[in-house]
Order: sequence, then C-alpha cells, then structure tokens
Amino acid sequence: MIGRNLRGPLVARLTCRPRLALRSSSSEAAWSPAAEHLLSVGFSEQHVRKAASRSRHGKFNPDVERSVKPVLKWLSALGFSELQVQKVASSASRIFDHNLERHLKPIVLWLSEIGIGDDQIAKLISKFPQLLGLSVEQNLKPTAQWLAELGLGKAQIAKVISKFPSLLGFSVEQKLKPKAQWLAELGIGEAQIAQVITTFPNLLGYSLENNLKPTVQALRDQGFGEAEITKMLVSFPPLVGYSSKRLTHRMSVLKGHGRLAKSL
Repeated sequence: MIGRNLRGPLVARLTCRPRLALRSSSSEAAWSPAAEHLLSVGFSEQHVRKAASRSRHGKFNPDVERSVKPVLKWLSALGFSELQVQKVASSASRIFDHNLERHLKPIVLWLSEIGIGDDQIAKLISKFPQLLGLSVEQNLKPTAQWLAELGLGKAQIAKVISKFPSLLGFSVEQKLKPKAQWLAELGIGEAQIAQVITTFPNLLGYSLENNLKPTVQALRDQGFGEAEITKMLVSFPPLVGYSSKRLTHRMSVLKGHGRLAKSL
C-alpha cells in the first residue's frame, strides 16, 4: 500500500524544520509565505523559483497549512528522497494548486489500478513529474484505452507507461494515433504495431516529419525495400531514433565490414 514506508524524520524535516534566514537578494521582498516555507525546509532558491513559475497566473501563494505541507508530506510517503521531493514539487505543473484528495491521490491510485507497483510509482513520477498536473479522466484513461485498442494487454500497458510515462501527456488524436497510422502505412500489421510500441514506446514521442519519416527515407536511400524496412523496424524499433546522418554512417560502416544483415 502506498505510504506504508513513510519516513517520519524526513516528513518532519519537510514540514516542521525551523525556518532558515532567506538569502539576501533584490527579490527577497517578493517571497510569498509558501515560498518562504519551501526555503525554510531546505528547498533551493532555484527550485522555489521554478515552482513559482509554474503556478497559476504567475502568482505563487498556495496555503501553507492546507496545501504545501500536506503535499510535501504525501510526496515523502510515496517514497521520494528529500531531493526528489524538491525536484518533483518544482517540476510538476501547479502541484500546490491541485487538491490533494481530489486530484493528486487519484492519479497514484489509477497507476496502482493499472498494475504499476508501489515501488515503481515514485520512479515513474520522478521521470515525468508533469504527470501530477494531468487529469485521470481527460489524459490518463484515454491514453490507456487507446493502447488497449491497439491490442496491448494490461501488463503491456503498465510496462509501456512505466518505460515512457511522458506519453500520458500526449494528445491521442493529434500525436499518438498518427504514429500508429504511419506504422500501418508502412505495412506493419496490428499485432506487430502493438509489439513495436511495447518494445520501444519512446517512438511515440518522436516527430513524424523530423525523425520517423527521414529515418525510413534514409533506409530507402541505402537501397532497402519496403519489406526489408518493415522487418528492421519490427525487429529493432529503436532504429527510428537514429538521425538520418547517423543511420547512413552506420549502414556504410556495417556494409564495409559485411555485417549489415547480422546487425539488423
């Protein structure tokens, strides 16, 4: 269960540490009570400024007792180190503006429900802190549903999200579906598309025009046919991450050593 390994000493430091003197700076007078509290529990000025820059309307003034302290305590309960708490709190969009019970906790509950283990949730959020600014209904569930429609099972969906949590922030219609459609147009079957995405979900983050299409064109320029290219992409999906320049160089080297077929 999330929070069972709550570290009391860390929580105490994050919520009750004696206030430290603010650093002297020209903007010192602009610190809000929330910013002062974050500084007092050990946040760097850089992290405080970053958190403030992501606040609603550029005003960083969440309630310290009702928002800041509970959120910091909750993050610690998830298993984050003190430094990780700082990074997540300063990177997640408006984390202190979101309601802990109605917004933040349901995100973690949803991750558990789709099969992501408690020990993996903190790692996943560390990779993509912006996840805490997303909506379960408008972002997370539609993405998981789309993956299921592609043919991925529950375990595969959990694996894909753990590997590449950023995809939860992508628009299904504008960013995810076009990638699957492009793979289908290359002649890759439905089951193979599911396999490619499960193996290398980062593909969904690449640009069609700047990455994926140029890579395929580079392979064509090297003399590979469509069936060969399809086989390459299915057997080694990370190939799509190669720049056309790197790909061309690698092909030349492998051809020169007679190892092209074996390497691909």
